[in-house]
Amino acid sequence: KVTFTNGRDVSYNFFGYKIEKKIAGGSWEPINDEYYEDESSWKVSPGCSTEIKLNWKDYCGDLPKGKYRLVYQYLCDGKDKALLLSSEFTV
Repeated sequence: KVTFTNGRDVSYNFFGYKIEKKIAGGSWEPINDEYYEDESSWKVSPGCSTEIKLNWKDYCGDLPKGKYRLVYQYLCDGKDKALLLSSEFTV
């Protein structure tokens, strides 16, 4: 489960994500080159939160022990370039 909270004054539209693994030296390496898009997106209005469930086993299978991050693409109202947001987790 991931909770998105929007503390700004514009809406955000989230879509597509990928998973990266932390490797030696502290850099991040994508598990897959493509963003996973399950044909869903979610909008978070100003001052609101939303919680989503992601099943990354469908995307990349079982993950070996290590440190990972989910990288999300999102757009702000009035913008046409995707921005990135990440959440780290450990397996």
